[in-house]
Amino acid sequence: MSGLFGWFRRRRERGDAAAAAHLYFVRGRVAATPGAALVHVLQVYQYAARGTKAIVRDDASGYAFDAWFWWARVGPGQAVAVHAGAGWGPHTQRDNVLYVGQENGASGVLEILPAGIVARAARHAGRHL
Repeated sequence: MSGLFGWFRRRRERGDAAAAAHLYFVRGRVAATPGAALVHVLQVYQYAARGTKAIVRDDASGYAFDAWFWWARVGPGQAVAVHAGAGWGPHTQRDNVLYVGQENGASGVLEILPAGIVARAARHAGRHL
């Protein structure tokens, strides 16, 4: 494909490749950080004054969890590098709720990748399977 449309396609592919490289870099940093994990926000079901309730998917295992992000506001589609621990969820009546951060401490969020970067990285991965 040549001309203007070819230029747009190549430009998009370069941007997608850069997004995939950024996600790969963050995965490496998370792997090198003790106690850190990378989660993908699938759905947010409550924004509150003290944090966000969401459903997340663990990047390493692929398992989905309910999550509570203390003192942080995250959105659907984002990838979030976190320090977290599992515990009892009194509202969901489940014992595997992922708690990011602490009520009386820091948020536990190390880095947030915007949804657009995550989508572009996924498009790049789909193109190169």
